[in-house]
This record gives sequence, C-alpha cells and structure tokens, in this order.
Amino acid sequence: MSKADDIWAKVIEMMRMHLTDVTISTFFSDTRAVDLTDNSIVVDAGNVVARDVIMSHYIGLVEECLSELFSIPYGCKLLVGEDEIAAYTANKAGDPNFLTTNEFTFETFVVGSSNRFAHAA
Repeated sequence: MSKADDIWAKVIEMMRMHLTDVTISTFFSDTRAVDLTDNSIVVDAGNVVARDVIMSHYIGLVEECLSELFSIPYGCKLLVGEDEIAAYTANKAGDPNFLTTNEFTFETFVVGSSNRFAHAA
C-alpha cells in the first residue's frame, strides 16, 4: 500500500462516524487513491455517478477529514477512469513528448544573431 492509499483508508474510516455503511459502500467502495500532493489527494472515484454524488454531497466531509489528518486545509481531486488518470499523470510530469520530438535537434538548429556565439563554440 502506498502512502496515498493509507491516507484514503483513514479518511474512509473517519467518514464512517458521519455516514451510514450503505452510503460508504454505495459511493466510496470503488474509490482508490491515485496520488498525494502537498495540498491535496487525487482519487479515482470509480464511476461518474459516484464522482458526481461525492462532489455534490460529500466533498466537504472528505476535505474536513483530510484537514483534520494533516492539520492544514487539504483538498481532494476526483477523477474517473484510466483516461483521466493518464491525463493527470502526464500533466503532473509535464509534457512527456518534449524530449522525444524531432523538432529540437542539431540538424534543425537555426543560427541567429542571438545564438551565433553558442553555435560557434
């Protein structure tokens, strides 16, 4: 288990004091932690319905539990499915294709007045 998984499990346990077992199993049973940042946790909600219900009814409780755990204001970002997770991961890492493009090679280097000295070196 990762640190994010541990934190999310603690949040679920804390929410059990405020929500029924049916609510937890209906909307939170398919959730899983994806990432933990300095000020938020990223969670795969499992499906669109669960994400929408959590966002509209339970996000305040989730963030309250997170803030209690971390003793600072802490947020929660909900994603659904591998496409959104992949997009989040790519965005977090920056543009993964930057160094693999053929646009920035020595063959396509253009010498101008601002970089003539560097080119000569």
